[in-house]
Parts: sequence; C-alpha cells; structure tokens
Amino acid sequence: MLRVCPLSASNSYPSHDIALYKETDGKMADDKTRETLLKAVKARDADAIAKAVKEVNESKTAKEKADAEAKAKAEQEAAAAAAAGSHA
Repeated sequence: MLRVCPLSASNSYPSHDIALYKETDGKMADDKTRETLLKAVKARDADAIAKAVKEVNESKTAKEKADAEAKAKAEQEAAAAAAAGSHA
C-alpha cells in the first residue's frame, strides 16, 4: 500500500501517487477510482489524493481477492471434472 507523498515545489505531481495510478492499470475492481486519483493529483488536492489513494488500494485489494476466488473455483471445477472423467 502506498502512502500519499506530500507536494513540494520541486515536483509537479507526487511521484508515489502517479506510480500507484500507473501500477494499478487493469488491476482494479472499478477503474473509476484510478481516474479520481489522477484528477486529485493534477488538482494538487492533498485531501482528495489521500481519499483517492485509499479507494484505489481498497479497489485493488477487492479485485485481487475476487480474482483469487475465481481461480480457486475454476481449479476446483477442473479437478472435479478430471475426477469424474477418470471414473467414466
């Protein structure tokens, strides 16, 4: 989980927050949260960035959990089908 990087005069966007935006491409339960993060970073709104980072992390975790559950279910079904096929 990444933390909000404070804005400074030396950088135009918080690099950690942009990195979070980039690394979560295709890894979100709801991609709208990524767009909210990008808008907050561009607006340089620290409160909005903090909220968006939290939402992005939660969405990413939700997708990872759903993907893991789907994979486990598919593996169970494949094992059951293989077991049923070997008894036929």
